[in-house]
Amino acid sequence: MQPPEFTNKALESAICPLSKAYLYVKDPKTLGLSAVVTKGSKRFLFRYRIGGRQRNMSLGAFPALKVADARRLALQHHRQVAYGIDPLEEKNQLKAMLRLETFFHAQYLPFIKLHKPSWHVDESLFRLHLAPVFGRKTFVEITPDMVIRYTSGKKATGFSAALNNQSLVLLGALFNRAHKWLLKNVSAARHWHIQYLKGPPKFNRYLQQEEHIKLKV
Repeated sequence: MQPPEFTNKALESAICPLSKAYLYVKDPKTLGLSAVVTKGSKRFLFRYRIGGRQRNMSLGAFPALKVADARRLALQHHRQVAYGIDPLEEKNQLKAMLRLETFFHAQYLPFIKLHKPSWHVDESLFRLHLAPVFGRKTFVEITPDMVIRYTSGKKATGFSAALNNQSLVLLGALFNRAHKWLLKNVSAARHWHIQYLKGPPKFNRYLQQEEHIKLKV
């Protein structure tokens, strides 16, 4: 049987033969990249060699991950291998890192409860706004671009500049505290150059003559 082409359309209709446990569909354009089709799932696999060992790394499930996404990830991992970095080891290290929500509840919140009377404000900001977007990410996975998109999304939904800035200040405080407590690979927030939103212009109101007279009485 002719193997399917390495396209989204072909993979959508690809079926694993009854006589086999799985079907490999190799990408002719990207070294080491293939799609693995079983009777119950389809996923992308990246094969590479480093330190004399062959490694197999799952990139993600199809169709959540498209062909273009898998190719982009495979090329990124090829660059890592070229620099002597094992992508699978790097991935495992990321998994072992603290997620933002774990750090907040296990370390940051108990600390501010002792030192910050308004700790409940931070708890609400994190629970309602930061956690849904960043909570399950590790510090390393959170990028300046993600923060910009978060800010834009909140602004588009009518979130005020003041509250938006409060949540950004809290996010920066989490990074600074983690950096101060020497969590591995966590940089201080100043390296992000976070752009805070400008609030509405303030208007100065001057007293009328009658109001001046009333004040003197």
